[in-house]
Amino acid sequence: MSEIKLVSYNLDHSSRKDRLVQNIRKLSLLGTNIFCFQEIRPGNPDEFIGNAILDALGPNWKGEFLISHESKNDYGLGIIWNSAALELVDFQTLDFPVLAQLFSVDRLVEQFFLNGDATPVKRAALIATFQINSQQFRVSNVHADWHGGFEHRFSQIQFLLNHLKTADVPSEIICGDFNTIGLFRSYKQIKKIQELLGSEFINFFPKHRITSIHGQRLDHVFARNFNQQYAKVHRMLGSDHFPIMVSMTFNNP
Repeated sequence: MSEIKLVSYNLDHSSRKDRLVQNIRKLSLLGTNIFCFQEIRPGNPDEFIGNAILDALGPNWKGEFLISHESKNDYGLGIIWNSAALELVDFQTLDFPVLAQLFSVDRLVEQFFLNGDATPVKRAALIATFQINSQQFRVSNVHADWHGGFEHRFSQIQFLLNHLKTADVPSEIICGDFNTIGLFRSYKQIKKIQELLGSEFINFFPKHRITSIHGQRLDHVFARNFNQQYAKVHRMLGSDHFPIMVSMTFNNP
């Protein structure tokens, strides 16, 4: 039976590289065959965390990245997979709609709390299609924009779904940092995301699970035409997010 073990992990701008690489190696030893990263940053060419991760995991591991050398907040996505278990079929990148300008409250948060600027950020999805034992599936690694309120995030997810519908695949995984911010409003946002996806997608974390050190529920995995085996939040130090691990098998083995 073909099993997919996937980890989604926001690396908090890759600021604690050594600890993060150590965490990722530990997660690989649990049988992970796909990692989806958000906030993976270029750094200096000889210090890129993506290369450090691939070196730590060994020669069977391959990676694709979407990073920006111009802004610390734009893009920052990576997918790393075990090529001994999975055959890569196709890779795509999809730029999400960008705000024309930040809301006033977003500018205040950026300037006074995050040491950022007032420039709207560029977010995207990194999309990979794989094959395992003649079965094909697609993984979309998402980092939704926290600016612009709920409706902006929902519009980015809908934009992704519209793109995915142009080329159907038997099985689908959509994961990443959806920025469902709010101690009491995350449930409403997750319910709306589920409505956008449709009932054929299962939510691997339907109950409240904190996925960040700030007590937020931000990171999610949804899948279509898979059976869930387990889902776990690993409380590891090194980022302001915790890695989430899921295991699944195909509905039609």
